[in-house]
Amino acid sequence: MTRIRPVLVVLLFAVIMTSAVSVFGEKKVKASTFHSQEEAVAWITDRENEEWAVDYDGVNGPQCVDLIVYYWEWLTGTRSRGIAYEYAYMDLPVGWTYTNSPQPGDIAVWDAYKGRYNFWTGHVALVKAVNGNTFDYIEVDGWYHTAKSYTQTSITNPTTFIHPDFSQAKYTLKIEEALSTQDTPLFGLGTFDVYINGKLDAKGVTSYNKSLATGTQYRIENITVEDGSSYEGIGQGSRTGTVTQNTNVKLMFKALGKDVGVTVQKKTWNGHTYIYVPLKATWYEADWYSRILGDHLVTITSSEEENFIRQFTNNAEIWLGATDRDSEGTWKWISGEQFSYTNWDEVMGRDNYTGNDEGCENYLYQEGSNGTWNDYHGYGRIYFVCEIDKVDPVKITSDPSNVTTSLNSLGARFTVSATGEGLKYFWQYKNVGESFWFDWQGSNSSISPSALFITSLDESMDGMSVRCKVTDEYGNVAYSKSALLTIKKTITITTQPENIMVNEKEIAYFDVAATGTGLKYLWQYKNAGDISWTDWTNKTTAAISVAYAAYRNGMSLRCKITDSAGNSVTSNVAVLTYKAVSNLSITTHPQNSTVNDNEIAYFSVTAKGTGLKYLWQYKNAGSSTWTDWTTKTTASISVAYAAYRNGMSLRCVVSDSTGAKLTSNAATLTYTSPFVITKQPSSATVKEGELAYFEVKATGKGLKYLWQYKEAGKSIWTDWTSKTTASISVAYAAYRNGMSLRCIVTDSNGAKLTSNTATLTYKADAILTITKQPVSTMVAKNSLAYFSIKATGTGLKYQWQYKNAGDTSWTVWTAKTTADISVAYAAYRDGMSLKCIVTDSKGNIVASNTVKLNYAK
Repeated sequence: MTRIRPVLVVLLFAVIMTSAVSVFGEKKVKASTFHSQEEAVAWITDRENEEWAVDYDGVNGPQCVDLIVYYWEWLTGTRSRGIAYEYAYMDLPVGWTYTNSPQPGDIAVWDAYKGRYNFWTGHVALVKAVNGNTFDYIEVDGWYHTAKSYTQTSITNPTTFIHPDFSQAKYTLKIEEALSTQDTPLFGLGTFDVYINGKLDAKGVTSYNKSLATGTQYRIENITVEDGSSYEGIGQGSRTGTVTQNTNVKLMFKALGKDVGVTVQKKTWNGHTYIYVPLKATWYEADWYSRILGDHLVTITSSEEENFIRQFTNNAEIWLGATDRDSEGTWKWISGEQFSYTNWDEVMGRDNYTGNDEGCENYLYQEGSNGTWNDYHGYGRIYFVCEIDKVDPVKITSDPSNVTTSLNSLGARFTVSATGEGLKYFWQYKNVGESFWFDWQGSNSSISPSALFITSLDESMDGMSVRCKVTDEYGNVAYSKSALLTIKKTITITTQPENIMVNEKEIAYFDVAATGTGLKYLWQYKNAGDISWTDWTNKTTAAISVAYAAYRNGMSLRCKITDSAGNSVTSNVAVLTYKAVSNLSITTHPQNSTVNDNEIAYFSVTAKGTGLKYLWQYKNAGSSTWTDWTTKTTASISVAYAAYRNGMSLRCVVSDSTGAKLTSNAATLTYTSPFVITKQPSSATVKEGELAYFEVKATGKGLKYLWQYKEAGKSIWTDWTSKTTASISVAYAAYRNGMSLRCIVTDSNGAKLTSNTATLTYKADAILTITKQPVSTMVAKNSLAYFSIKATGTGLKYQWQYKNAGDTSWTVWTAKTTADISVAYAAYRDGMSLKCIVTDSKGNIVASNTVKLNYAK
């Protein structure tokens, strides 16, 4: 294979960005800071006491700048350049700043003349922590080649600090909704607020667990991670939803890091879990993230494990968790396992790299082509696999409990709790006498991840066993203990007896309905005025009849129901009432009424009977529902005019003292308008060339209009067939001067009315004439002078002209276009001549007299 070289690729959980290198004289780089400040501090802390034998920038051997170059690339994906003191003056990535107030994660810079670093190259280091006026930092000493930790007693001793822009390194969150406990979040839980049906229900919580009814609206807001970063996921910082079934919803979320659309794969083999991350990283980053994701970088201790890894990663080139940095040639797995199985490259061998960073070939990787191993320095970027040595088995922490209920209850609920990773729940049941368990698939239930709610019970479920099968994402299975469902047999009255009113001498009927086992019925009665109930021993069926007897008027009845177990329940009380026979009759029904608009309509009904009462009802045209007219309660009524009542139907409900009721026939109210001309057309005098307008108004049904005309001097009217509306316009024509017009109005019955005659007269435009000429004027120096003109005519326009003393031609004064003008003082205007040109709408022109402007000496 070709030996891997360090290339500028995306860091783990970072968005791929195109960047330029920061060098003196070059433009600023546009790289973002991919990692958060917390990650940066952890990275710096991990460097402490680390052997640093790499000349990362290829200049002067391993030294302080090499640590900064590596840190810079880890943050941005680009490399910095220059000797140490140059870091105090170079262009920084966008968003990065120079500061005198250090923060953890900053780069400290000493120039060549400050502090103990007074040699010409200066010095750089990484700030690990800040404590008031002191700070802790990690540096690589050029003599000892080890990343050491020191404390600086004054923050003013370095020349400056470089502060990276960590603002773009926020986490991307994912909302999880489930009953079971979720995976531990990668970077810790954050907090959020929960609103239920628009009202705040929980504030600043890390999880939420409450039973929510179907249709409940929930909203999650103000989501943050532990470090205070804002939520950047779905819904711009909020999440809304609706509960679609009764369930116990637990709302949680996990911080997953910057999402770059890369799928992290997970598999279990031989009791270990492996996480394949197809993003390129240095060995140091892969080691660091592997400890976050699980236990450590993958270690391969057998050919079987190697075959599994090769298949799992599709023969990708990956880092292995082995190093010989403690002793050259003595390789160790970072997990502490025995380094006995090997698969070295037979061509390249080991420790065979001849680059200028040979001394740092302390880390192991697996070739992508043939799967053999080779060593390399830790700054190359390739894929990696994280290994988790121990997988916790699925464990049931709380078994479902026995449930005893009844058929008329809301249902039966079973719950289970378990621990494990990526849990799934499968509820099962076993009926009495059965030996096999069946998956629960009933439509009469509501199933959420860790709860089964049977919403509809029947007697066949009595004695049923219920359990839950729980699986994790690795295929491990655990079964809960079984719980027993017991359904108590009870009496439930499903239909209660109702009050009955019948006519005198008629039979009354009462009934009751109930569910239960071996039911028996015994009716009881209590006559009006009695205190105690009497068993009606011959009434022992669910439905009974009661013959008429006058003393039974007002009798109360109820039924006592007993089941085979001796349980009993008593029904509601029903009352028997007799009503006298009525002789109510309607002798005259209301009649249809047609009245003119704005007139009152009258309706009446006559009836026979005792204690008569009247209630009129109405139904507007187009409606199918009768409405009680509670203000109309007499035999004869009047109805005031309202346009919406046209076509209204009316009827009267008549009742007597026995409660009997009769409803009259319906009558209809119709409005009609009298056929009459309410506004006659008026004569019109307009100017020549203008439109003339004429209008007629009339009331009636289905009106149609036809105008007629008669030219001046003629005696015969002519139908104007194009003029068939109430309002018309007549275009100018000289022959129409003196024309007579009238309108024939016809209603829906064919009746006709002829309007009065109107006359059309044209008047000639006024002749353009100047009625007042402008006058010469003399004014004092520095004073305004005023000129005016008056004229008669149509559509007049004014244009003044002037001619200064000594001029031979007139000039149009474009700013002076009104009848009255003012002229500001100017010495050269002394002796100026003025005149006004007046134009009418027909283009006629007349010029005024010439006047002069003089200034007093």
